[in-house]
Amino acid sequence: MSVPRREWRSRPRMRGYAVVVAMSLAALSSAYAANNSGLAEPPATTRIQLDGGADHKESPVLQSVQKAWTSISGERPSGGPWLFDDKLVYHTYNGRVVALSAASGSTEWEARSESPYISEPIVDRELMYFSAARFVTALRLDDGTTVWRFRKGNQADSGLVLDARAVYLNSGREVHALDRATGKELWRVRLESANTYRPVPAGTVVLLGDAGGRLIAVDAQSGEVRWKSSGPASLEVEDRLLSETGRAARTREAKEVFRGMGSRSLLPWAIGVCDARSQGRAEADIVANLAEFFGRDVAAAIAIGAQRTLCPPGTTREEIADLARSAEAGGGNEVLVSPPSVHGKTVAFRTRVGPESGAIQVADLDSGRVVVRWSTRVGAGSPPVLDGTAVFSMDQRELVAKAIEGGRRMWSLNLESEGGSYDTPLALMDGKVFAITSNAILEIDRTTGTIVRRIPASGFRVSAESLLRGEICATGSGLVYRVDVLSPESEWAVSRADLVSPSSRIACRGDALFYYEDRADYPLHRLEVRRGEAPRK
Repeated sequence: MSVPRREWRSRPRMRGYAVVVAMSLAALSSAYAANNSGLAEPPATTRIQLDGGADHKESPVLQSVQKAWTSISGERPSGGPWLFDDKLVYHTYNGRVVALSAASGSTEWEARSESPYISEPIVDRELMYFSAARFVTALRLDDGTTVWRFRKGNQADSGLVLDARAVYLNSGREVHALDRATGKELWRVRLESANTYRPVPAGTVVLLGDAGGRLIAVDAQSGEVRWKSSGPASLEVEDRLLSETGRAARTREAKEVFRGMGSRSLLPWAIGVCDARSQGRAEADIVANLAEFFGRDVAAAIAIGAQRTLCPPGTTREEIADLARSAEAGGGNEVLVSPPSVHGKTVAFRTRVGPESGAIQVADLDSGRVVVRWSTRVGAGSPPVLDGTAVFSMDQRELVAKAIEGGRRMWSLNLESEGGSYDTPLALMDGKVFAITSNAILEIDRTTGTIVRRIPASGFRVSAESLLRGEICATGSGLVYRVDVLSPESEWAVSRADLVSPSSRIACRGDALFYYEDRADYPLHRLEVRRGEAPRK
């Protein structure tokens, strides 16, 4: 029986390959993300009883402020203010990067970004690095002169990451390593699908996570792939298919097509080839059908690759149907749903098995070999954190500590009453575990699981990244709040009512508070927090 020529090409693209990583990067966003929800009266200071009857230090009492200086920006800010050494840096929608003296407010230098937005700058070794729409730029922090610029091939990025040697840039499906001093490209890795998270430098490797759900380790020196975690079983088929079609292509242009094509874009067509062959379609007719979309050489390579990998001679129609159903379902092994965390030669990451089930996996950093794995009751969540002996992760509303060796449960702590959930951000610093719930920042003893400090933070949005910096400046619930993780006595809170038309962008250091005023000339203010003085009524 003849089959209409275009019947098989109408097969829908495989839904199972549009893997959407469930873990939001909101927990790793700007250190100064804030919630300016109104100017309600601040909550009363309270004394909190912890487990065991220990008396908790009072939350900071409201302090008064005094203006130190005002500087007129003249343009609407799109980023900042950021504090670096003695400089206060901000960026405007007109593409200006401006550095002020944090002490006096005087302008020290200006530079151009040629973009309305830039990534949050990173400063190290007297250079300031940032990414804009078309370029990555390194400026001298002391005078703003441009040291180097690197032109990107893709405008997408999720910010820059540094190690001792390189600047790493995620640009869609490409990850670049740039020499810190010169901006020269050291290597470039092109992934089969978009890189989902910021690169994570980890000694001799850099860890990447792709939208296909795999954790990928590349050599930090060469950019060569060392290992990949397991993903959906069909991804292994896709890898072989893409490799075979690339080899079968006869022209340089066709080979370039396959280099730029994610395997998930190719698999539906290859299954269509197999389906058509199983119906007795002639090779020439199959290639002619594909050529309407890809050109003849690319079409011929797809047909060859499909026959070599998916449907060699003797494959039955039932087997082709099973393959299509498997690809459509997206079944197989677990997929990555969180950025990895690294300690020494160990990496921990979260995977999803199904909509409501997942796992925490701990692997050897050098080989990718999984040394221990345990199941979770959720299919997504915040990234786990680990030290030399234990992994700490959220499972529904519980914070769970398990030993790296053998996965033995050490303790668990239910954070439901504190506003904890499966995506509560976690941080590990100075030998302490911190959990950022909707109600508080909790410092938790990592050996016993008891809460040793509670910082009320209802209405504040705080990221794990800002927590790791040690000093948090946030707004919410009618307050501006400074938290010093390692020095509680230096914390303070001021009423937003003491700020004139404040925007949500603020910065602070010690007893200095910097913020924009939302009006036509966008002044930037520095206020001094006057400790021991109650705010004026």
